[in-house]
Amino acid sequence: MKPQPTRACAGHVHIDRIRVHGALDHHPVGKVFYQVFGDEGEILPVGASPRKKQRRASWPADRVRVLSRDVESETLARRIEFDCCPPKVLQKHNFFGHADLRSYTYKIFRQQLDALKIIPTDEVDQEWAAGQVGLTEIHLTANFWCPPIQVSIIDAIDENNRTRKIRDRETCISLGYGPQGRSVHHTATVYSKYELLRKEWKAPGPRQQDLLDLASRSIRVELKLHHQGLRERGLNYVSRWTGVDVDALFFELLSRQNIITSIQRLLTQDEELMLTPNLRRAYVLWLKGENLTTHFSRTTVWSYARKVKDLVGIDITAERRPQALPHADSAAIFTRNNIVPIPVWAYGSPYYSNPLEGEEGFANLGGHDPNEVMRCGGPTL
Repeated sequence: MKPQPTRACAGHVHIDRIRVHGALDHHPVGKVFYQVFGDEGEILPVGASPRKKQRRASWPADRVRVLSRDVESETLARRIEFDCCPPKVLQKHNFFGHADLRSYTYKIFRQQLDALKIIPTDEVDQEWAAGQVGLTEIHLTANFWCPPIQVSIIDAIDENNRTRKIRDRETCISLGYGPQGRSVHHTATVYSKYELLRKEWKAPGPRQQDLLDLASRSIRVELKLHHQGLRERGLNYVSRWTGVDVDALFFELLSRQNIITSIQRLLTQDEELMLTPNLRRAYVLWLKGENLTTHFSRTTVWSYARKVKDLVGIDITAERRPQALPHADSAAIFTRNNIVPIPVWAYGSPYYSNPLEGEEGFANLGGHDPNEVMRCGGPTL
């Protein structure tokens, strides 16, 4: 008998997209490219075209971008790369999933080799099962309960970030972009998943409607670790994610973005009195829109900001000023305890793909039936 999922109120961060590559001798998947080298004009293979994921895939395996690497001839490549959203491939939606990178990687590897009719050696199979493959991109994702004001929250984040952003539609904003393009370390995207699902599912079935209901009462954050960010953290191999606290990593990256402090409230008079005269002066100057570095040294500004944050929970380094009666509290929305959990009905269904090892492990992820959400800390913000 399988263990029942724990009915904890909060959900967890899940993996939404990966790009991995590892050893595999195989016939190149795409068309082989050649290049002329040297004075004698030697023609050598230099790569192959990828099999791109299909926008309207006839079957889930088509949603994986496959690329042959280390191409040596028309018939031999030494490595293979997979670029995909594992939850969408394995459970046909990515509203929720799990955070076991090694499991996702191996499932995609086996699924794609079956589709391509490639039989790996036992040694290569064991390497992929153990996560001895490279990782060049990963997206960590969480849905947070929030009132039906997603666009207002995104507007506030927009106001709180003067630069390094892309706002390509009303219901989405991405941070970490500069004149040279996106950061090679990490970027963040905040958006309404409901708007995307609503357009994708024109005639939703019962379970799709359940997901739409959850999405309509939440806002989604994706934190994307790119190649340089992964290397700097020593997380550029799948095996190195064993034991990583994915929730903690997600919130560490989130704290580096100007998201959490986008909506703040004005302090009451009593709260202002908790501040020393110097701190109160800095707070008032900030409220008036002043640049604090014109009044204090940078060291003093950061010292005052830290003290004000510790005393009254207000970040005076934020670009956006507080409101007397804010429509929400972004610091309360973007917290671990406010992550939308996996609903109970998903476990054991095609809508949730368990990690390969330790089916008992999913018991720690928590879950709720949509009818029980309000009693278990639904969107009461």
